[in-house]
Amino acid sequence: MRGLSDENTWRCEGCDVSHIPVELQRGEEAKCSRCGTRLKVQPRTGPALGLAWSLTALGMFMAAAMLPIMEVRKLGIGNNATILVATKGFSDKGMAVMGSISGLLVFWLPLIAILALITLNLAVLRRSQFLGWHHLLKLLLITKRWAMPEVFLLAVMIAFIKIGDLAEIQARSGLWFLLTGTAFLLAAMQRIDRDSLSTRLGLQTAALSGKSHHLCIALMLAALALLVPANLLPILELKMPGNHTEQTIIGGINLLMEHHMWGIAFIVFVASILVPFAKIGGLAWLLWVARDASGTRRNMKLYSILEFIGRWSMLDVFLVALLAGLIHFGQLAEVQPGTATPVFAAAVILTALAVEQFDTKRLWNPHQK
Repeated sequence: MRGLSDENTWRCEGCDVSHIPVELQRGEEAKCSRCGTRLKVQPRTGPALGLAWSLTALGMFMAAAMLPIMEVRKLGIGNNATILVATKGFSDKGMAVMGSISGLLVFWLPLIAILALITLNLAVLRRSQFLGWHHLLKLLLITKRWAMPEVFLLAVMIAFIKIGDLAEIQARSGLWFLLTGTAFLLAAMQRIDRDSLSTRLGLQTAALSGKSHHLCIALMLAALALLVPANLLPILELKMPGNHTEQTIIGGINLLMEHHMWGIAFIVFVASILVPFAKIGGLAWLLWVARDASGTRRNMKLYSILEFIGRWSMLDVFLVALLAGLIHFGQLAEVQPGTATPVFAAAVILTALAVEQFDTKRLWNPHQK
């Protein structure tokens, strides 16, 4: 819902410039001639396809919540895990807040997004003009930014490799339901703009407001301050007979490299080290450019990248939750979340909030408040 529109003009949400409306053919889209932000889309298909994908995602997610996605066994002792293992892994170790946040990002927000998609697509098909849909659409856009089932899935794939050194691990049927449900949810999410839900529901806009320049800077500096201890403190502790080791983020990457898992080590390095610092650096650059409103389309592209990549830094947090939820065999083997886990999670969340608070109109308009 990037473009704001009324009967006479299309106003760009990216740079606030107005455009004269044009007639679009099926499958065409209009972009701002100044910053390149999408203004309006004429969809190829109607909301019926989005509804079908959302209903499929709902069935898959409910199955993933009830069926185990993984099973770990060591010397005859077995542990099963559903999608809610991210919550259990932290809550059982005394980190109830971290458990609630993980469950929210992995399961509850995707579920809310699915239910909102189903409701709004049904409203379009029934041609409902209820004003309350405006608030539901805003909620949907928030869940689109913060729901992270795909990041959790990548953490599951890496967990198969890391747990393989400690115990026997097998995939269970719930994993395939989770994989399918995530694919359909992401496809349905991508149709929010394409199906022009706000226009079809007769709404003015679903844009999120209340951005603050000073809050953006404060959040960015707070995240930067937290990233230092997050990379120095241990992110997990492994207890085994005669062996108690503490592992930092860098230590985990080095361990993967020692096992010649170069690809996985690279993914973890990019998601957990490179992305957080690059995101802060990119945001600092945009704040500097915004001082004299010297915006370019390249800067707008950079902002879009910063919006997208931040979520993947939660990979290490979900991985720790998985290991803690699955590796609890008493004296045989036990994984505990380290002191860096909540610090790193806070840093990732703060950087995401900082990017949300940045107003791209400042890149173009020198007097933008």
